[in-house]
Amino acid sequence: MKKVVKILIYIAVTLVVLVVPFVLSLIQKQICFHHSLSFWSAYTSYCSVIIMAYLSFAIYTYNKRKDVEKEKMEKILERPIIVFNKTKSTEYYWIKNIGKGAALNITVKSHLREDKIWVIAHKCYSLGCNEELEMTWTVNCNAIGTQYFDVFHNEYCSYMDNDEIRIFNPKIEEEKKLYSQEYKKIMLSAKETKWFTK
Repeated sequence: MKKVVKILIYIAVTLVVLVVPFVLSLIQKQICFHHSLSFWSAYTSYCSVIIMAYLSFAIYTYNKRKDVEKEKMEKILERPIIVFNKTKSTEYYWIKNIGKGAALNITVKSHLREDKIWVIAHKCYSLGCNEELEMTWTVNCNAIGTQYFDVFHNEYCSYMDNDEIRIFNPKIEEEKKLYSQEYKKIMLSAKETKWFTK
């Protein structure tokens, strides 16, 4: 909706800039033919400048938006990304970091009960790029929630139920709003907490 409004504003401004001089020229009925030719020559040059300025602004806006999106994508690729996998030969899940950045201070919670308490939580110091650990306790698991951090202390979360995973940054307002229910579940307490090693 915002893009449509911006486009309409650009069109309106362009029409005003191009039409107003033309209207003013019609009002001036006393000008001679020679002056009229001079006016149209100047008017054409004026319109060319306006059009070029408009196109330059549009290109600048596009490139700026593209740079912002590229920077955002680079940040996503550099951050840790925790996922859960299950192989055909096992009944339990593996936890794996598929991001380029290291995941630190990881807390993995599994088996969410109806009274909103996790059966068990496991802590892990870190997982580097492409490192994985088996989670043998996740057999017949109905949900898995994970909270972890990068080297800059940015918080991330991964949540899975019904074999569908959601990965988000709860500090980004848009993502926090979109995954508010998942984040609340991840923050629920666990009945028991253990450490697991590589």
